[in-house]
Amino acid sequence: MKWNCIACVEDLIRPEKLLGSFPLPLFTLVSEPIRQAIQKTVLFEHGTGIPSAIVQHGASKFDWEEFKRLAYEEGQSSWEHLNFTIPESARVYLRTCIPQNTLLLGVEMPAWFKAWSIESNIDYIDLRISPVRFARDFYIAIDTNNPEIYERIQKHAVPEEEIRLEATAMTASTLAQQWALDRQDRYPLDLDDTLIYVGQTSFDAAIIGAPGKHLRCQDFANDLLKLASKPWRKILYKPHPFDDGFSSEERKALEAIMQRPLSICLNNSYQIISSSACTELVSISSGVLQEAEFFGKTTHWLHQPLVPLAWPQDAYQNGRYLQVHFQTILAPSFWHQILAPDQTAPRVPQLPTLTPSYGRELLDTWWDYSKFKLWQRNFWIEAFERSGGGFLRHRVETLEQGLLRNRSTILDCDEGNHTTWPSSAQVQGKITIRGKGNHITIAEGVNFDGLVDVTGHNNQIHIDQDVRLVGKIYIWGSGSTLQIGRNSTFARVDIKCHEGKNITIGTDCMFSYDIEMRTTDGHSLVDIANRQRINPPEDIVIGDHVWVGKGVTILKGTIVASNNMIGASALLNRPYKEEQTVLAGSPAKVIKQAITWQREAKEKFTTAELDAWKLLQTSPPDSSKKPASNCISPSSLVISDEDWFACIATIRSKIEANPQQFGRGDLYQAHETWGIKGQRPTLQRLYEYGLEKWLPAHANVLDIGCNIGMFGLALSEKIKSYYGFDHNQLLIDIARQMANVRGIDNCQFECESFRDFTLRNKENKFNVVFSFAVHVWIGMSIADYAKAVYALLKPGGILIWESNRLDTNDKDFFQNVRHFLNAGFVIQSCGKLKDDNIIERGFYVLAKQEPSQ
Repeated sequence: MKWNCIACVEDLIRPEKLLGSFPLPLFTLVSEPIRQAIQKTVLFEHGTGIPSAIVQHGASKFDWEEFKRLAYEEGQSSWEHLNFTIPESARVYLRTCIPQNTLLLGVEMPAWFKAWSIESNIDYIDLRISPVRFARDFYIAIDTNNPEIYERIQKHAVPEEEIRLEATAMTASTLAQQWALDRQDRYPLDLDDTLIYVGQTSFDAAIIGAPGKHLRCQDFANDLLKLASKPWRKILYKPHPFDDGFSSEERKALEAIMQRPLSICLNNSYQIISSSACTELVSISSGVLQEAEFFGKTTHWLHQPLVPLAWPQDAYQNGRYLQVHFQTILAPSFWHQILAPDQTAPRVPQLPTLTPSYGRELLDTWWDYSKFKLWQRNFWIEAFERSGGGFLRHRVETLEQGLLRNRSTILDCDEGNHTTWPSSAQVQGKITIRGKGNHITIAEGVNFDGLVDVTGHNNQIHIDQDVRLVGKIYIWGSGSTLQIGRNSTFARVDIKCHEGKNITIGTDCMFSYDIEMRTTDGHSLVDIANRQRINPPEDIVIGDHVWVGKGVTILKGTIVASNNMIGASALLNRPYKEEQTVLAGSPAKVIKQAITWQREAKEKFTTAELDAWKLLQTSPPDSSKKPASNCISPSSLVISDEDWFACIATIRSKIEANPQQFGRGDLYQAHETWGIKGQRPTLQRLYEYGLEKWLPAHANVLDIGCNIGMFGLALSEKIKSYYGFDHNQLLIDIARQMANVRGIDNCQFECESFRDFTLRNKENKFNVVFSFAVHVWIGMSIADYAKAVYALLKPGGILIWESNRLDTNDKDFFQNVRHFLNAGFVIQSCGKLKDDNIIERGFYVLAKQEPSQ
């Protein structure tokens, strides 16, 4: 053997808590096979960095603390900055501690250590768990800077053809498993036309960029935005199985970049890559993408892989990894052949043939493989049944039947789902959920009596306040949303929300008996010429205040405008744009116009009684404060076609997918006549501020913290221009969507901070500035904020300044007006309002007064 010693060297820079569980076990595993192979003890002393026994070979004793002091002497703040290079003083120090005729054996050696070894003419072998982890057992990836060792490893390396055979076997297993699940209508794998972003841990060395920082998805915003622009049916986010809490932050950043909400992908990696679905994957540098390529999946790399693979036929290239079977590194004969083939062969060439997954079991390292092998497989289910589970299942079913007869609630949900309703809701019947990431939310005052059956992933059901529903709700597939608006009633209905499509039902709807709604035909019509399905599923949207008669069938693609009536036994299968009509027939058509309806049976109604349903969209305003004839009125841009209802449905689905970004799980701003529900009715607030009195003709309006920009949209016909900005991209996207659908072109919405806006808008002057409950979040003192807003207004310009919560974080609101007076404002009006029936707020109307005045 050409080396005086072989030393196991630990990562000298990376903190031990970030190294994972591999280095110590792997060093331990290979030490004895190497000793038997070369008849020398491998130097290994955990916790020392470099074994102290190396001193006898002419080196100085290694002092880890001294090395770290030298490594960080140039002010480097983290191990990430030292990943590629270390200071010269630290490199010199290493040369005194490691003799030149040493072979270094490392696990996940950092780039700087490899570079130093090459520069110092010291050989190394780097061991890693291979990124290809779907075979019968995982592989060990090996890199070396010694071409002779590389050539010897090649004889033991795993060929690409073997890995492709393993991929085929896994694919066959997946198909068999999924067929069994499909036959039972359980856990559908609905991933066609889907892009999946594969996340990594925040500290993964694979995503360290050349500048020495961990790369984030924000560093690849342009590439991700281009990918998101493709017509994907779904974009999903798959967190790392060892997620350290970073996934929530990364998912939000991705949503801002891709300008759409992302649901969590709950399928395991091997279900995804071995499925027949048309799925593409994107990641910064996840090994899952390397695995996916063996299954023919399209992958999008944002950064290079940490462990690039080589094959037995490839010529030596430093930095590329050959792979060997896990059992190979346990064989003394392997180490004998690559380190000392001229010496006497070891007495025990290798362990007897090892069982599949021996390495996984030995190191208790499974990643997603355990889920693939065990999840919902018949063997384990049958084993449960035979060990008494069948009797238990029978007993449970008997108890369920008894509970149903007594009008109780039975909840049968898989793990990873969420159901919630308050004590004021009466829920009777059975709720069954099969899958992951499904959410059922039932609001106060709901009376539900029936069946809910959900099979799939990431589906949403939201039943709003005071709904009465008798019937059955079925969801099959993934990504569907069922939204039922406040005060709607159902005598008996079957709702079938299938194949990832949505059903949206507005407020104050009245459904009679024996009504069926479904988003799919259930089977495929196929064009023989191109073999394509020609009857895809479609959403259903029912507006507010719609009366549906007995025996009506509502098919996919149906859109019904608000304030309509549907006659008994009608069949609806297309958009119906007009309001105040009676629809009847099969298929339905308009048979009468200029008709509305009311629940109460009497001879004559007032206009207020007939319009009462409109107030249900938001909290009803104080009836004692009716707007004067010259107050801000609802926009005359009344949209009743399918685009506006589809827009509302999309907004509601965004709320359901991202409730944490919408306060109490709903929009913050409402519009009383547009069907946009929320916590704070916009028209009522405008009336409370008396804005009509202060709003000049052709005004340029600025809205600080505009949320979904409802003030600009509501005022668009009365102003010249509106500029609203907010820090939440999702809210800005909703504002832009509404403006586009309603044809409003004088409102601009941007995602930015107040500081960024003021820095780049030195010359812009506005007639009116809105500051609604945002000053406590700006991050500057009230005095500085007052001066900044003053600078944004034209002479005589108006500021409407509203408090946050007077009882908690804005108690000094009325006293703080002095800062605005000091800045040059004069008070025009002030008051209090409680427009969401929960939070009391104060407001001032202030006018800018120039110093000369």
